[in-house]
Amino acid sequence: MSNKQARRGFLESFGVDRANIVFGSKGGLKANSFVVWEGPSRLDGKPIVMIAAAIKTAIASNVESANGKTGAMVQSYFLRADVSPLDALASGADVSICGKCPLRGASCYVQVGRAPQGLWEAYKRGTLPVITVAELAWLVDRFSLGFRFGSYGDPASVDAALLLTIKASARLSTGYSHNDPKGAYKAISMMSADTVEDAIQARDVGRRSFRVGPIESRLPWESLCPASAEGGRKTTCEDCGLCDGTRENDSRRSIFIPPHGAGAKKHPAYAMAA
Repeated sequence: MSNKQARRGFLESFGVDRANIVFGSKGGLKANSFVVWEGPSRLDGKPIVMIAAAIKTAIASNVESANGKTGAMVQSYFLRADVSPLDALASGADVSICGKCPLRGASCYVQVGRAPQGLWEAYKRGTLPVITVAELAWLVDRFSLGFRFGSYGDPASVDAALLLTIKASARLSTGYSHNDPKGAYKAISMMSADTVEDAIQARDVGRRSFRVGPIESRLPWESLCPASAEGGRKTTCEDCGLCDGTRENDSRRSIFIPPHGAGAKKHPAYAMAA
């Protein structure tokens, strides 16, 4: 679908006023990132914001792809609305979007001072357009985009119904949660496991898990992440889709990966392996 065709279809679905906010005069999106939702965190009630980023990048990748099956994923960030990500990290206010995640701080794979901080600053300047969940889902569907729930922050910090609307429109999705003990987000997120015991608990309740740990600790029902260096980089997250949560009667294996990213050397798995 061309940008002009997309603008025309969007206008027919949502009206000229919304089309003029989301699309430019030449048919392309006005921005690469959009504010999707603002409200209280489900984790502690403090104000947070959901931002969908890299949408234009993902669309351009799909449009230029020879087979239409590849393309960068739309990234989503859950941030404190009233505190910068760096300040939230320093003060502990990031609990509103990270909850009980034991990797908060030095062990986190996200470089908080980069994309999260930059997006929050743009949000506070008022330079990010606002898009509704329905409008975002429309774009994701029409351009056959993948969606990453929680490039930073836990998907369980916002209402599951909101995220399921987006997931239903996505070509594929990934998500991980440390804050979903009752399984309300199991169709969206893998259960994040930090120990062998966590992975066993997830399996016992019929959940697929994503676990980071020493390579020698991999369990029989865990597959090595095929996008990792240890897994041979056979694919990428935007093409794989294995980390899309737990389906009904799901027989797929859980996913395992050694520590990686910015906080890899400070990950608790290193201490456990020592």
